[in-house]
Amino acid sequence: LGAQYYFSYFHNADPQAGVQNFITDFQAAYERKPDVLAAQGYEAIRVVLQAYVMAHATDRGALLKALEGGHFGAIYGAGHFTKDRTFARPSPFLVTSGGQARFMSRVETDE
Repeated sequence: LGAQYYFSYFHNADPQAGVQNFITDFQAAYERKPDVLAAQGYEAIRVVLQAYVMAHATDRGALLKALEGGHFGAIYGAGHFTKDRTFARPSPFLVTSGGQARFMSRVETDE
């Protein structure tokens, strides 16, 4: 099999400052490197807390309104929800060869 190229949600080798800060903090707390699920969980909680602060309320309607219109700080920088409720933010682009995934670059989303 040749090289395979794909997008991921998170990769430890990404040199972006937010990613490396998250890795450092995670390792200090849990004595291991974070995986994609740790990054997704962290960003999900972070976005909900930011929406709570923006909404100044805990009711569902106010939180949804804050989520729909807001830009939220995340590991890879600012992100926002698209009209189909996907969280759009820069994503790592990887190549796998020889069984190892290697970070190539970061791709910004248009939507």
